[in-house]
Amino acid sequence: MSTCIASFLLLASGVILSFVCLVVAWIIPQVFFWLYRPKSFYEVRELMPAVTRIATDFSWLFPVLIAAVSLAGAVYLWRLSDRVVECITAGLCAQGLITWTAMFCFFFDGFTGPMCMHHGPEFEFPQFVSFGFGVFPVTLLLVVAPLIMALWPRAIAKT
Repeated sequence: MSTCIASFLLLASGVILSFVCLVVAWIIPQVFFWLYRPKSFYEVRELMPAVTRIATDFSWLFPVLIAAVSLAGAVYLWRLSDRVVECITAGLCAQGLITWTAMFCFFFDGFTGPMCMHHGPEFEFPQFVSFGFGVFPVTLLLVVAPLIMALWPRAIAKT
């Protein structure tokens, strides 16, 4: 694979993932408004878990991180033209991890258990595993596994 095609793939996927993160960040407060039927969007912000509220307030941060990873990946592709597959894999997986983190923050309400008198809803691992038919643990594994293999030292991989 040529470095030009690989760079274009990395940059194009970065634009797509950035767009997805921004659209989901825009939709999440409206979904909370539709689900919980508060009187105002101020109450929607109060209903959101802190992680989700911070992620929606600073949703621009995810595209900035994705752009930084994309540009760094493109620079490494030009400098390490003999390791195109490893560079593109690491770049795409890093973009995937940022997007996964964004979605984790946006959908954090689905990972929390019930509220009680002593504390608010807290993260519960069984909820995390079962939310969305297990899409979050599976996608995390599918993003991290190629990243580990791409960053694995060549001397160890060849033995």
